[in-house]
Amino acid sequence: MKIQSNPLNTIDPRRAMALRLAAVLLAVALIALSGCSRETESDRISLPIFPPDTPHAFATETPFCEPGTKCPNGLPCQRGLCANLYFRDEVDKNDDPLNPGCHFSYSDPQCTQNKTFEAGDRCRDHLTLLEWVDNQCHDDMDLWETDCDLLCKTGKPKFDHGVCVSTLNSCGPGNHSARCHCYNDPGTPEV
Repeated sequence: MKIQSNPLNTIDPRRAMALRLAAVLLAVALIALSGCSRETESDRISLPIFPPDTPHAFATETPFCEPGTKCPNGLPCQRGLCANLYFRDEVDKNDDPLNPGCHFSYSDPQCTQNKTFEAGDRCRDHLTLLEWVDNQCHDDMDLWETDCDLLCKTGKPKFDHGVCVSTLNSCGPGNHSARCHCYNDPGTPEV
């Protein structure tokens, strides 16, 4: 009995070669594109969310002023705004993404009067920490962004992964913060 080949299952060798070439070119293009989106170790881990001289969000409801002019209710003119708020990052040590930090406001430039909790460090998403970093009394924005996964993979010691985790009540009852948490895959020896 002779087996006949089905003409529908045969493919022209030139067409087969063209399909293989197209598949190889597609694979090369995908590999090249995936390399473009990777961060390099030279990328800075922490990036400012707002430039250091940008006033806090309360600026949208605060009267503007010219330096040297008088503001209503005797408030000072701070960076073009009639305001009397000063800030300080407390609990952690400045740019310290592995520990939760707390941002407090004060009514004097020495940060000694009317201490009020403003915000804790917080997670933007499961990998990104938004952290207050200036533990000196200041009147400008000091919120920085840290990639927890990159921090943990490039820090010392190195870990397999990093995530952003919330920490409840770390700035007082009901006042929460966040930090980067580094960990290794199960079975990976601790360094």
